[in-house]
Amino acid sequence: MSKSDPEKWLAEVFELSMLYDFYGELLSDSSKKFFEGYVLDDMTLAEMSEETGISRQGIYDNIKRTIDKLHSYEDKLHLVKKYGQVADHVSKIKELAASMESDNNKAVGEIIKLSDLMLEEF
Repeated sequence: MSKSDPEKWLAEVFELSMLYDFYGELLSDSSKKFFEGYVLDDMTLAEMSEETGISRQGIYDNIKRTIDKLHSYEDKLHLVKKYGQVADHVSKIKELAASMESDNNKAVGEIIKLSDLMLEEF
């Protein structure tokens, strides 16, 4: 995990953010704190070390284990993958409904609203 390639780092942060959204509550408080500091708040290991009194290597090891755990949860549960599939299906439903929509067809509007609600509740 290197911040030296901004494009790659941004893609990694997006992926890790999705994993964290789905599985973050399964992590310990210290794992959450270090992960959020390094990945979400873009803190350096040195900054986190100064703040906590824990060595940079200790913090790095914790973050690495946390990332491995998040990937392991996804490998077993596939929630992020399923969410992406549901989002794609809902998008197609909305496109089809919008193409059928007319001023007198309230059912199509309801389909679009329900599609949005499905994604929010997921």
